[in-house]
Parts: sequence; structure tokens; C-alpha cells
Amino acid sequence: MFRESVRTMSDLKVGSVVSGKVTNVTHFGAFVDIGVGRDGLIHCSGAPVLSGIQLGDLVDARVQSLDLNRERIGLTLVKVKI
Repeated sequence: MFRESVRTMSDLKVGSVVSGKVTNVTHFGAFVDIGVGRDGLIHCSGAPVLSGIQLGDLVDARVQSLDLNRERIGLTLVKVKI
């Protein structure tokens, strides 16, 4: 499910596309396990179709922002896999 070339947060680059599984859905966005030990966040402003995302969905997302010091990964939704 995860990309082989991405194992840690330092392997991520802004603009790259990653695959993952939705682990939590909140009123402000969805958290996605992308296989680096820290979930990324698809903020509701970055995904107008976020209301259709459910826990356990497999998604492709683009890395929008990285904060290695605070261990935060900002994502935008590319597509929901079926």
C-alpha cells in the first residue's frame, strides 16, 4: 500500500504523491497513515470532497507542507482509491 521509496519523514518532499490509509476523520480534516511513523493531515480546505472520505479508505495525496521539527505533514487529496 505504501510507496517503497518513502520510509521516514526525511524521505518526503513537497509536491510528491504518497499513498495511505485514512486513520481518522474529524470536522477539520482527515488523518492518513502514509507509512513514515506519523500521520499526515488532509485539511478540509484542501479537499472539497472530504465529506465523502471514510475511515479505512485508501487514498493518494500530494505532500503540501512539511515541518520536520514539529513532525507535521500537510497533504492535499489527489484521489480516493476504490
